[in-house]
Amino acid sequence: MRCRILIGLMVAGVVAVTAPAMAGSAEDAAKAFAEGKELLAKGDFAGASQAFKRATKDDPENVEYRQSFAMLRQVVRLREQLETEADSSRWTAMATALRSFYHAQGIHTESLVLNRKMHERAPSAETASALAENLLTLDMDSEALAILQGVKTDQVTDRVNVLLAIATARQGKVDEAKLIVRKVSPADDADPQLLSEFARAQALTGNKSEALKALGRSFEQTPPGRLADAKAEAKASKDFRSIANDPSFARVLEIDSKIAESSCSKGASCGSCPKRKKAGGCGGCSKAKQAEDSSAGTCPHAKKKSCPHASDD
Repeated sequence: MRCRILIGLMVAGVVAVTAPAMAGSAEDAAKAFAEGKELLAKGDFAGASQAFKRATKDDPENVEYRQSFAMLRQVVRLREQLETEADSSRWTAMATALRSFYHAQGIHTESLVLNRKMHERAPSAETASALAENLLTLDMDSEALAILQGVKTDQVTDRVNVLLAIATARQGKVDEAKLIVRKVSPADDADPQLLSEFARAQALTGNKSEALKALGRSFEQTPPGRLADAKAEAKASKDFRSIANDPSFARVLEIDSKIAESSCSKGASCGSCPKRKKAGGCGGCSKAKQAEDSSAGTCPHAKKKSCPHASDD
């Protein structure tokens, strides 16, 4: 799970939000929470924080509202700390945690600011890939292409080549993109993000069968709690426009994850697990699911030294 444990920097005390004495209606709480999510998507952290605070006041028993409010407070603090952090390794860890949060919330402009800074401070194939993907998401294709072409030959990775093929194809150079994507042959159990991007490159270069195959493999490798979002992203991606109306695309969207689900519940989050309040946490979460929930700030194991995904990259 790529760098997700770094989000643990942000979640200390995330479930320990004191419930207010007075409560409003559940309907008011839901409206406030929805408002907060809209404001957060626009990058209005102060406004979102106030809206989440109202939601927790109106419905203090709602775990999601309390966790979202606590998480956002941690994010705001982390943003402030990042401005003054002098230690390079700590800055990178905090920036990566913030970037994970921005990506999960779809705040791509804030993520872009961080990706630019990270690439400027320590340029590498990894930072170039993260920045290029962010640029492609915002349809800044020419800049993404330039960033990827700037990666040193001996540092080029499969992900660099896949993103390079996407950027090149978007520039109308399909034959050139085909040559680039042929350099990549991801394993069946490769990272789901790489498989999804590989599928996009194949679709853009006219290879429908390989695109569908890779996309299906990406869904199989995606943790259950993340699968719905991954499928929504695929349906919304303009890179799949050429195959979006194909019946085979619809069938691929029905593919289930092959990653083990939690043994304690089938929910999408540990935050709603009926066993989460027990000593030591529920103890039944799969490693993949806990990694997903640590990213969202809902995993009961996220703060523990014994967290089974603490060493994940």
